[in-house]
Amino acid sequence: MKSQGHRVTLSGIGGGEFTGGFIPDPTVELQNLLARARFFRLVHQLNAWSAKMRKPRRPILAQAIRGFFSAAPVEDGDMRSVPWLRSAFVRRNQAPLRCYIPSRVRFFGPLPSFQDNLARLEIMRRLVAGYCLTPELLREVRFPFLDRDLLEFLFAIPREQVVGLGRRRFVMRNALVGVIPDEVLNRRPKEFIPPEAAKDLRANEESRWPDLDQPILSSSIGMVDEAQLLAALEKGRRHEEVNTARLERSLLLESWLRHLAAHGVFSSGKSPQRSARPRLQEPSQEPAFVSAHHQQTTTSAPVH
Repeated sequence: MKSQGHRVTLSGIGGGEFTGGFIPDPTVELQNLLARARFFRLVHQLNAWSAKMRKPRRPILAQAIRGFFSAAPVEDGDMRSVPWLRSAFVRRNQAPLRCYIPSRVRFFGPLPSFQDNLARLEIMRRLVAGYCLTPELLREVRFPFLDRDLLEFLFAIPREQVVGLGRRRFVMRNALVGVIPDEVLNRRPKEFIPPEAAKDLRANEESRWPDLDQPILSSSIGMVDEAQLLAALEKGRRHEEVNTARLERSLLLESWLRHLAAHGVFSSGKSPQRSARPRLQEPSQEPAFVSAHHQQTTTSAPVH
């Protein structure tokens, strides 16, 4: 990009969330029909989704109804891919781990689909707020899928026109019929990483999962399980299945705590005995892990 003089990058953030780009799910559509008491349409759509998904109708309907009354605890749902977080910490911080998104759908008021869109928009807002640029590339990043006019249109049209019956990006595909060839419009998506980015990923693989040679501060204050975190790090080094995004965030949290401790701002306070406290460097010095991880996180940009 730098050699070609490109100054603007178009990001795909929000494309999957608001245009039905993920695995089609009938839950929100069925909740809309329940909230508006359209029971004949509900039965029709329930039968159609059941046949498409090859699943019984009862669990599909039960999942839609359950959303009006309660939500699965964070530790039983999203946190399954983050086993190093302590269960007590997860129970105490349900709201922050949900990004302060309401845990259940309101039966009265806006349609459940509109409530779901607002929740997704809040997630996108937090994601964009943490988006970091590569300092070497002077550029502007734009988010066409977060355009206000586009979102107002997508939020206003019926949910079944956005998702369709088991079809991804239903509204976009219909809008582009006759504009884009059918073999391109209907092909299956696959992940693509530019060759330059792939080289950078391989080059930074060793520094991506650093060795934690000091006691883990986030463990001393009851946030993570040290053994589980080290096991996840080892899986990352061996290229095994692990939630890399959340593991990197946990490492960033650990580096931030060590930075505070190195400057005398933070102390674990786990035990009054001096020997039980984490071994830290002098306040005037920054731990090597902190500086290396800080440099990595500020000089790398996510690939979309």
